[in-house]
Amino acid sequence: MALISYRLNFIFVKTTKTAGTSLEVHLSRYCGPEDVATPIIPPVEGHHARNYTSSATGQIFFNHQSLSDIRKHVDPVFYGQAYKFCFERHPVDKCLSHFSMLKNSPTHQSPNTPQSWEAYVERGKFPVDHPKYLDENGAPLVDRIYRYEELQADLHDIHAKLKLEPSRLAVWAKHGWREHPVVTPLHRQVIMDAFSATNDILGYS
Repeated sequence: MALISYRLNFIFVKTTKTAGTSLEVHLSRYCGPEDVATPIIPPVEGHHARNYTSSATGQIFFNHQSLSDIRKHVDPVFYGQAYKFCFERHPVDKCLSHFSMLKNSPTHQSPNTPQSWEAYVERGKFPVDHPKYLDENGAPLVDRIYRYEELQADLHDIHAKLKLEPSRLAVWAKHGWREHPVVTPLHRQVIMDAFSATNDILGYS
């Protein structure tokens, strides 16, 4: 997803398994017809995709797009002034949610879907998102990386930054698949190592 609001002067970078779809639906309600919202699959009621393609070049903005790529397609003045933000989540919790989605969501099933937590960890294809919001030297490209664990309080801060009335997140999309496998110390270490760039910034341990 890319959610870019010229009306409210922000760019929201969507990361994996951090309530990004729910936040997109919530924030897009305040966006104008000239703003950018990419499609959600499967569709979510209340969300209207718009302005994500160009007749000249085809698709420009797409789901889970990095900020460095978004920057190529927006006005430099707007980019410099816009409030740029994303969310992150503790790596182990994020991977548990990701595994549960891959295994149980009909839209994510494939012949290669790992059917056990052990197979998921061994495969090592984790939802590592730092290239979406950090530069090649590990410095943040966004103005703020919010924590999923503090989502409601962070949403209040976002509303304040965007000069919107406070409002709680009312829509929880793409949930209900959670499983609770046993996470061994080795599983945890493998995951934490994979997310080292995120941990260096946010201090997850």
